[in-house]
Amino acid sequence: MSLDFALARQAALTDDFYFVQIGAFDGRMFDPIFPWVRAHGWRGLLIEPQPRYFAELVENYRGVGGLEFRQIAVGARNETRPFYTVDDRAEVPPGTGMLASFDRETLLSHRRFIPDLDAHIRSEDIGCVALNDLLAEVETDRIDLLQIDVEGYDHELIRILDLERFSPSIVHFEHRHLTAGQHEASIDRLLDHGYQVCLEQHDTLACRAPDAESAEPVR
Repeated sequence: MSLDFALARQAALTDDFYFVQIGAFDGRMFDPIFPWVRAHGWRGLLIEPQPRYFAELVENYRGVGGLEFRQIAVGARNETRPFYTVDDRAEVPPGTGMLASFDRETLLSHRRFIPDLDAHIRSEDIGCVALNDLLAEVETDRIDLLQIDVEGYDHELIRILDLERFSPSIVHFEHRHLTAGQHEASIDRLLDHGYQVCLEQHDTLACRAPDAESAEPVR
């Protein structure tokens, strides 16, 4: 199963599709849901902490109604914590601004692509909202899609997500920066809560089974 198939299937079940996207960046670059949102006018909440790309995100969705944007990071608690980014104003490859994480080592793993990467990493304290508090605030009784791309922190959001209270029909997250143990733990947690799981090249797709209690896990 592909994300596009899962989105099309879920969209056919509702006339009021709602999504939450954590790590939306500019809304376009390597974004798997941007064409769907613009084409179908889905409602949703988009989260991006970096000021420059947050402004581009809002601009790229100009004219699309039903969207809420928040310039903030998402984690386990409401707090302020260090956030690492790469200064892409220097001579670095295009798209380097996507490298932003709570984990400095995740950024450093890209050394082979970016000369003198260490010298371009910046750190600043950033406001962080607790994931479950954030989801409790959304104006919907159903989340059709939870889209996560947070450069190596994805497994932590899956770990703390209250799947008893919030049961997104689709959970899609990036696994390319996770360790094997982190990825396996994320998959196991989703399987334990009735999701069917499919692996893509860099991402993991989890869909709620029609009958979560009787569904057979799919790895």
